[in-house]
Amino acid sequence: MIANQEFAKNKLTIPALGIGGAGSFGPIIGEHLKRVANDVRAGQIEGAGHWVAEEQPDATADALLQFLTQKK
Repeated sequence: MIANQEFAKNKLTIPALGIGGAGSFGPIIGEHLKRVANDVRAGQIEGAGHWVAEEQPDATADALLQFLTQKK
């Protein structure tokens, strides 16, 4: 995608979180984010497909809270 090629020229320097469902993008989300961000944290949510937050809201909230409260 042309837009992603442009974004990759100036990668994000802030931490970026990618969450995907194990039945969808979970296994590859981190590699895709690395194209546009330097500090990537990625994870997959078991029991979820494409609609992660709707399918596994508690696990999604836990992943977000862990990311947002991490100290570097």
